[in-house]
Amino acid sequence: MKQFPNELDIDDWGDFEFDDIIYYSDNEERDDTIFFEDTDDLVRHISIKAANENWQIYTQVDSDSGEIVYSKGLRFVNRIGEFALVKKSNYEVDNC
Repeated sequence: MKQFPNELDIDDWGDFEFDDIIYYSDNEERDDTIFFEDTDDLVRHISIKAANENWQIYTQVDSDSGEIVYSKGLRFVNRIGEFALVKKSNYEVDNC
């Protein structure tokens, strides 16, 4: 099995061609995103869903260079909570 990349910038994220993807946010309601008002509820939900249904978690973070990237796993950052759960055939889930 292949490993999901540790980090993907926005361009690579769009090119990766996941089999399935679900976006989550505690910042704003959008058509393509499941919104949670409470960050703790959001983190609890995606952690349980990822574990029970074999999803890879990615957290949207600011890189050292200041650009927005997706980092593999659940990350707690000093900004809004933007997460994605993804699936891709022949890729191993690693949410550590």
